[in-house]
Amino acid sequence: MTDVTSKRAWGGDVEYTSTYMCGSCGFAFHGRGLSELEVRNYYSGYRDDEYYAERHNYEPFYTRAVHDAVDSFLGGEPRRNALIELFNNNCIPEIQNRRILDFGGGSGRLIQNMVGDKYVYDVSGESPVDGVTQLSKKEVSDSKFDILVCAQVLEHATDPAGLAMFLSKRLRAYP
Repeated sequence: MTDVTSKRAWGGDVEYTSTYMCGSCGFAFHGRGLSELEVRNYYSGYRDDEYYAERHNYEPFYTRAVHDAVDSFLGGEPRRNALIELFNNNCIPEIQNRRILDFGGGSGRLIQNMVGDKYVYDVSGESPVDGVTQLSKKEVSDSKFDILVCAQVLEHATDPAGLAMFLSKRLRAYP
């Protein structure tokens, strides 16, 4: 784990962990992940000036400008339009009262232009954009959705397979 993670998540020194990689797809993740409390600690004040200053000490290339450029691409209009086109080209059946969840989606702007009831779950404390409702983890756990978006999230998960299983159980079944 990085010094920033160590300091913010558990308030201590660096803990070394193994990194695992899938031989089929190349997906990599740390063997030592974060508990729910550590995740809350890490994301408290996430992206505020203190966070950038701490991270910049260990990763001089990582600045607010770099983050904003990457974030602009990831949540930008071309990506949002591609997502909308994907779902509007008969990739899923026509659904009345469509429920869409952006899990780990910050403000939910990636789904803001999609048709349906839009929800976001995110631990960073970012406020949702207009038309998107923020849910708690319990509300997500107690709900079903027709479309689930999970972009740039699994690589941060302690147990990516477990998170994928949790999310798959949040999807409504269709014939």
